Amino acid sequence: FDHFIQAADGSIYNLTSTILSIPAIPQTIPLSQQKYSITSFESALAESYRRNGFETTFVYGGKLSWQRLSDFVPHQGFDHVYGEGDFDYNTPKTDWGVYDEYLFQFVFDILINSETPQFIVFFTTTNHPPFELPPSFDSPSLEMSDSLKIIIRGNEALALKRFAAYQYTSCYLNQFLNDIYTNEKLMNTVTAVTADHNLQGIRNYTEQDLMHQFRVPFFILGPVEIIGIPKTISGFGTHVDISPTLIELTLPKTTYLSFGKNLLVSTNELSVVNQNGLIFSPE
Repeated sequence: FDHFIQAADGSIYNLTSTILSIPAIPQTIPLSQQKYSITSFESALAESYRRNGFETTFVYGGKLSWQRLSDFVPHQGFDHVYGEGDFDYNTPKTDWGVYDEYLFQFVFDILINSETPQFIVFFTTTNHPPFELPPSFDSPSLEMSDSLKIIIRGNEALALKRFAAYQYTSCYLNQFLNDIYTNEKLMNTVTAVTADHNLQGIRNYTEQDLMHQFRVPFFILGPVEIIGIPKTISGFGTHVDISPTLIELTLPKTTYLSFGKNLLVSTNELSVVNQNGLIFSPE
C-alpha cells in the first residue's frame, strides 16, 4: 500500500489507532492515558479474533509502563500481554527495550510452539533514539547518496545513525518473515507490517512533498490462496484501516465495528484524515 498515511505524529496514537480502529483525535491525550483506558472497546481488533477461536497476544519490546500499556492493552481482547520484563533479565537492550532480534525470536517461538490459531500484535523499539545497535550485528554496507545528503537537515552523522537503526530492524524483520514462510507449519500465516510514524526531523519537506512527510510503510504478506497475487494498492489508507482490512481478509462473514475501511476493496477515490488536521485525497 504505497499511499498509507500515519494517523498521528506520536507512536502511542498510531498504536491505539491500529489496536482499536479509532482515529487519533486532534488536541487530545492518547486513549491509553485517559480515564477510558480500562474500557474494553467494541472495536478492538484482537477481540474479533478471540471470538473466532484465536489465542491473542500483545508483545512490546519495552516496559509496559510506557504510556500505561499495562492498564490499557489487557482490556482490548488480548489473552496474553508481554513486555521487557518477560524477557530473560540478561537480554541485550537499549533504554527503550530489548533489541529487535530478540523480540522477533520471542514472537517466532510463540508461533512455532503453538497448537491453536494465533493472533499477535507486536511493537519493536530499536529503530528509535538513541539508535544504538548490538556489536554483534554484521551490518551490510550503508552509504548516503549525494542527492540524499542535500536534503538532510542538521547532523549528517546522526542521520546515518538513524538509517543504520532502520537497516538493523529491516534485516531482522526480513529474517523473521523468511523463517515463517520457509516453515511448513507456518506457511498459512498472514503478516501485516507497518510503522508508527515517519523518520521525523531528518529533512525538510516542501508543500508539494507533504504526503511523503506523513507516509509510512504498510504491506501484507501471506499465501496466494489467502491474499491473492502480489500487487500494489495506491488508494489512501491509515492505521484505522488495518483492522477492517485484516478482518475481512482472514475472518470472512465476521461482524465488527470500525472507523476504517477495507483497503483491499476500496476505490482510489477515498480520502483519509490524520491528527494533524490534514486530508489526503487523489486530488
